[in-house]
Amino acid sequence: MAEKISDTPVPVYDQQPQPIHYQPTPIQPQQAPMSPQPTYPQQHQGPIQPDIAYLHDPIHGQQQTKDQSHQMTFYGGMQHPSGYNTASPLHALQRGPAPVDCPVCGYREMTRVEAEAGSTTHGWAAVLCCCFCLGCIPYLMTSLKDMHHHCGKCGALLATWHNSGRVEVHQNRLRQRCSFVSSAGEEVVATSISTEARLAQLESTVGALLERLGEDSTSITTGQSAGGVSAKPEVQSAPPVMVIRDLASDIGMKSPETSSHVSVLEGLITPELALSLLKIFLEHYGRWVLFDEEDDPKDLLQKVSRSPLLLCACCLIAVRHTTEDLAVNLAPRLYQCARSLVSNALLDAPQPIEFFQASLILSMWSTTVGQVPLSIDSWLLSGFALQHWQSSAVFDQARPHGGTQPTKTTLDYCCLWNHLCLVHLHYCVGTSRVSMLQKAQISRCRSIVESDRATNYELRMVAEVFLYWTVYINTTERPIDLLKSVADLQSWRKEWQFVLEQPRAQFLLMGFHFAHLILYDQSLKSKTARARESVLSEMIRHSTSIIRLAIDTTDERTRHLSDHIYHMITFAAVIICRLLNGYEEQLAQTHNMEELDSLILGLVAWLQSIGLPCHVGHVLGTVISKVHQKLRPRKHRPMAVQETAENWLGGDLAGYFPEFLGVETTGDGNWDLLPSWEFPTT
Repeated sequence: MAEKISDTPVPVYDQQPQPIHYQPTPIQPQQAPMSPQPTYPQQHQGPIQPDIAYLHDPIHGQQQTKDQSHQMTFYGGMQHPSGYNTASPLHALQRGPAPVDCPVCGYREMTRVEAEAGSTTHGWAAVLCCCFCLGCIPYLMTSLKDMHHHCGKCGALLATWHNSGRVEVHQNRLRQRCSFVSSAGEEVVATSISTEARLAQLESTVGALLERLGEDSTSITTGQSAGGVSAKPEVQSAPPVMVIRDLASDIGMKSPETSSHVSVLEGLITPELALSLLKIFLEHYGRWVLFDEEDDPKDLLQKVSRSPLLLCACCLIAVRHTTEDLAVNLAPRLYQCARSLVSNALLDAPQPIEFFQASLILSMWSTTVGQVPLSIDSWLLSGFALQHWQSSAVFDQARPHGGTQPTKTTLDYCCLWNHLCLVHLHYCVGTSRVSMLQKAQISRCRSIVESDRATNYELRMVAEVFLYWTVYINTTERPIDLLKSVADLQSWRKEWQFVLEQPRAQFLLMGFHFAHLILYDQSLKSKTARARESVLSEMIRHSTSIIRLAIDTTDERTRHLSDHIYHMITFAAVIICRLLNGYEEQLAQTHNMEELDSLILGLVAWLQSIGLPCHVGHVLGTVISKVHQKLRPRKHRPMAVQETAENWLGGDLAGYFPEFLGVETTGDGNWDLLPSWEFPTT
C-alpha cells in the first residue's frame, strides 16, 4: 500500500540537483496512477487527467501524446523534487502565489505575483473621481488590483487573476484539451497546415460553442466513442452562485433584453396598480427595508414615489405575485427601468435612504428580478451601496453616540446596515469575491442585540451576518484548515444557540449546513483516502439536511423567501447529483441511492409548485431537473413541467451594470459548467 505523502510544501533550496536512484517496487496496477509530472521521464503510462469536465459527456480513455520524455512516476513515500507534491491548475489560481507546472519551461515552481490596475481599479477610480475628486486612491490599493502570475523559474506570464473573480489563462497546460470540446475524440490535432484541416477544426469548435449557447448545431456531430473508460478530472471547486448561474446559462436561460434603456416609470404603472403592488410588497417584504406595517399604503406610496428607483424595485418584486399575464408583460420592462435607474444612481453622492433600500431589494432578489442567477450583480451593487453609505448622512444617524439611548431612527438605520452587510456577505461567499467590509464594520452589527429592536427577526439577521463572516474568513485562507473551520462554525453555533432555539430558525440551520458544504467542497483535494469517505458522507448529509429543512418547513411565507435560500437549496441538489454520478459505487455501500434520487425529484416537484411560473422556485427547479436528467438519465422521471423560461429569456446574460465601469464577467472563461470530481490517490 502506498505511503501518505505530506501536503505541506517543502522549501526549495538553491543548490545543484543530485542524481536520484530509485529501486523500489512500482505501485501495483490496481492502484490509481499518480498525476503525471511534466519534468521527469515517465515510466507508468497512466491516463492524463484533464483539468475540465463537462455535464454531458465523460471523457473516454485519453491517449498519451508523443512528447513524454520529461515525465516520471513517483512511488509511494517519494517527494517531488521541487518540494511541492501538488500543483494548482492555471485556471484555479487566486490572488496569492501557488505552485504550478509551468507549460513553458516544464518546472514546478511557486508563482511570482505582481499587482496591476484592472477594470475594477478603473471603475472605483471613476466613481471616486466623480464623487470626491479622489480618483487616485484605488490605484494605491492592492486589494482592488488584478494579479499577474509569473513562473518562478522562467518568469513567463501564466495567468491573470482579475478582481472581478475571473481567471485569464495566458499559457495553457501541456496536452490540455480545448475547453469547448466535449470528448477526447473530437479534438483536432494540428498536424497539418492545410486550409481544409483548419476549417474543420474551426467548424468543430464553433459547433460545440453553439450547442453550449443553445443554438441549432445539428449539422455538426459531437458524439463520444462507445466502449471507452471514463476518466475523472482532478478536483475543481467553483463558487455556489457561479455554479448555478452557469448551469442556468447552459440550458438556455438568459436575462430579458435591456437594449432599450427605459429610465422613467410614466406609462408603465398606473396609480391604482402601483398602490396594489405596494400593498403586496409591504405585507411580505416591507420589514427588509424598514417599511412600517402600520403605515397607510397610500401615504407610503407618496413617500416611495419620491424615488423612482425604490418604487420600481418594489413593484418588480411584487408583480411576481399577481397574475401570470401581468408579470409576463410588465416585469421585463420594470427590469429594464431598474437597471437604468441604478446605473445613473451610482454616479451621484451622497445618496438618500431610498437608494439603500432599493439596492437591498435588487441585491436580495437578483435572480427573481431577471429570471436568471446574477441577472443583477448582487456583490457589485451591495458593495457600492456600502461604500455610498460612508459618504451619506445616513452613516452618522446609524451610529449611536456616547452613552445616550439610541433613537428609533438610529435603530432603524442600524437594521438596514445589517441587512446590507448580510446580502453582501451572501454573495462574497457565493461568488468567492473579496468583501468590502472589515472586521470592525461587522462588529457594529451587534449594536442591535441589546436594544429594543432585538426581535427574533433582527436577531436572526445578526446571527446570519456572523455566520457568513466566519465562512468568508475561513474560505479566504489558503490552504483551508478544515478542522479549524469546522471548529469555528461550532463556536458560532454555541454562541447563537439561543437564536437557533427560537421560531423560524430553520433558515439559520440551512445556512449552517451550507457553510459546511462549501468548506468540504473547497478542501477535497487535500484529503487522504480514508478521509475522502467521510467527506462524501458529510457532503451528502449536509445537502440532504438543507433540502429536507426547506420542504418540511413549508408555509405561507415560503414563496416570499430571499433568493439566497433558493440558491442554497439548488446548490445542495446539484452537489447530490454530482456525487451520485461520480461515486455511485462508493455511495451505494452507505446510502440508499433510490432515496437520494427520489429526494431530488421530489425537490423539483416542490419548487415548481411554488407561486406563479415566473417564481424563482420554478426557474431553479428547471435547472435542477436538467442537471438530474443529464447526470442520472436512467433514474430521471419526466414531469409535467411548464416550460416558462422562454417567456422570460432572450437577452444577453453577460450584461452587467453599470456599463461605464466595464466590469468583466466572473465566469472562468473555460465553459466548465458542471465539473465532476476526482480525489487524488495516495
